[in-house]
Amino acid sequence: MANRRTHVIVGAAVAGSANLLYQLVRLYASSQRPATLWDPLGQVEWGGVAVFAAAGGAIAALPDILEPANHPNHR
Repeated sequence: MANRRTHVIVGAAVAGSANLLYQLVRLYASSQRPATLWDPLGQVEWGGVAVFAAAGGAIAALPDILEPANHPNHR
């Protein structure tokens, strides 16, 4: 069973990636599409990606905070 560290890493990666993908889809769907592959990376709000990653990590740690694995037969 995964521990808190694994939950935080996976939660942060999933939430940060989801926000990055959302921002990239919005950029490519706009009327002013980026000219090259690297142009959108300068237009991404990296602060938003970081906030979503931090929130995803915190939310993913909730099962371990609310119900910690105290003994081997837990879960």
